[in-house]
Amino acid sequence: MTQSYQDHVAQTETALGTQNPTDDHTDVARVQYSPVDHFSHVTGIAVSVFYIVAALATLYEVFSRYVMNAPTYWAFETVMMICAAAWMLSAGYITLKQRHIAITVIHSLTTPRQQWMLDAFAMIVGIFALYMLLSDATIRSYDSIIRVEKSGSAFNSPMPMMMKTLMVGAFMYLAQLVVNLHRHVTSAWAKTAIKIIAAYFVLYFTAGC
Repeated sequence: MTQSYQDHVAQTETALGTQNPTDDHTDVARVQYSPVDHFSHVTGIAVSVFYIVAALATLYEVFSRYVMNAPTYWAFETVMMICAAAWMLSAGYITLKQRHIAITVIHSLTTPRQQWMLDAFAMIVGIFALYMLLSDATIRSYDSIIRVEKSGSAFNSPMPMMMKTLMVGAFMYLAQLVVNLHRHVTSAWAKTAIKIIAAYFVLYFTAGC
């Protein structure tokens, strides 16, 4: 371990979701949080408990199957649903902390100005992609909820309906990306344009597409 790495580690706060010691990115201070930031942060921390529930359900299934010789018919779908919920609902928190898995070789080789431009481009592409996804996915979610779509398995849970309902996580992702982009830009006209786009998204999706 190099001395430089050790110096970075010593300067890094030991808290949940803190920055990588070798990363120059700095987390947003709590006092600077917007309502969307607060919601993403609280939700992200809260859903982490879901993985404990999933682990307990998995342990019970193993015990029931191999010790009691009485495998359950609900454990698989339940664990799948819990993990999917944790994954989807943590999208806002991961975006707030900018901790998505990324290949940063090119990003690290560029200048700070070029890195700023690459980050802005990535956020714009992400916002557009999420808008296109949600424009179609919300319609399918509404239909699944109305029909109470079920899995058709022995447990026959409403897992398909619940999985599609979890698209709310994509809305959190989209909202947090817009907030991140608003924070990223510096010019007044760009911030105003982002606010207009955010207002359009709110009107578009609340009107049921």
